[in-house]
Order: sequence, then C-alpha cells, then structure tokens
Amino acid sequence: MLIAGHLIIPLALEMKRHLDPPLIVQFMIWPVVLLIFTLLLLPVVKGALIGIQWANRMHGFSEEPTPGEYQQNRARHEMEKP
Repeated sequence: MLIAGHLIIPLALEMKRHLDPPLIVQFMIWPVVLLIFTLLLLPVVKGALIGIQWANRMHGFSEEPTPGEYQQNRARHEMEKP
C-alpha cells in the first residue's frame, strides 16, 4: 500500500494539473487504481520479503534447529528407538 501510494500520488497530481477533472471523477478513479496497484504489487513484495528472510537465514530458513525443533526431534528419535 505504501509503495502503491508513492506511485499513485504523482499520477493524481499530474492528472489534476493537466486535466483538472471534477472531484467526483477523481474519487471514482483513484481508489480503483490504488486497489489494482496494491493487488499487482502484493506478490512481488511478498517474494522480496521472503527472499530477504532466506538470504539472512531468518524465521525458519536457518540450518540450525530452534530449541523447540531440537526438543521435538529428540523426543521423536527416542520414541523410534526399540
């Protein structure tokens, strides 16, 4: 939403400067455009965020198990032993 807003505001200002549409037309156009931009940018931003997490080995991408995972794996291995 923040990125889409930074793209929409200059467009709205330029449209106002060059075309000067009535206010009701702007209220009908810009929310729809903002929604479309937001939905188009959502997968890109989500992919970037997951890529950053992967690159920094954050939130489940590390090779070392967390303390909870370590205890679960240990309990599972003890149950499997005859």
